[in-house]
Amino acid sequence: MAADMRAALDQRAALIRDRAGELARRAVQSREPWLRELGPIPAQRDGARQWQTRAAIIAGYRDRWNHTGPTAIRPNPASQQERVDAARARRALPPVPVPGQFAPPAPRAGMRLAL
Repeated sequence: MAADMRAALDQRAALIRDRAGELARRAVQSREPWLRELGPIPAQRDGARQWQTRAAIIAGYRDRWNHTGPTAIRPNPASQQERVDAARARRALPPVPVPGQFAPPAPRAGMRLAL
């Protein structure tokens, strides 16, 4: 790939990331209901950064497909391309626990798990 093409694509990717990040920040400020699906923002810096990245991915999907409903992802995408984008955005959501499925507790500081 030519250097000028690579530079143009890199610039476009940066603009898309910046817009998605800004949309996520606006969603947090206005307390959009779809953010509840991501859970609370973690107190730790790395966890908060990951949460913001996930919010930006979903905000980008919502912007591209003009999804303004209360759910993070449109329940019934209208086209094949939207279904592909919705599947990518869905991977940014935390896993939903299955009723009756065992979920081990999160380890605490100093706690050792026996294997």
